[in-house]
Amino acid sequence: MSISSFAQGFQPTGDISDDMIPDTWEYLGSATGDLNNDGRADLFVVARPEGGKPVAAIYWDLGDNRWTLFKQFDNAFRQPEQMPYSPEYDIEILNDGTLKIGLYDPKDFDFNILTSYSFNYKDGTFVASATNQTNKNFGDFEIE
Repeated sequence: MSISSFAQGFQPTGDISDDMIPDTWEYLGSATGDLNNDGRADLFVVARPEGGKPVAAIYWDLGDNRWTLFKQFDNAFRQPEQMPYSPEYDIEILNDGTLKIGLYDPKDFDFNILTSYSFNYKDGTFVASATNQTNKNFGDFEIE
């Protein structure tokens, strides 16, 4: 994932995901689970600034039902211009710390995943897991 700055971004700390998202941004999805294997439930959240691309953030659990911002990823999701809709996000954090992100067409009532991504936290960054599946026709996830 790459980082750049907005005039406004995710809050540095919060106790629920809504507290962390600027009021003018659209909430797209989130999941909690232990991403860094420290025994605490971390948070991955995605929101979209007005007129902008979706932005992701990872928060580490402080241990008192509050989280602190680890990183904001302004260019995490790239949406090709040919995509006729904004995808919905199916996000989960598995018991082994794998972050799974699935994008699907909100008009598809079967919720068939168009693109899925899986990442694991290692040595201070996130790396694509062996089960990572990407369909470049429906979007891209940048994680560096």
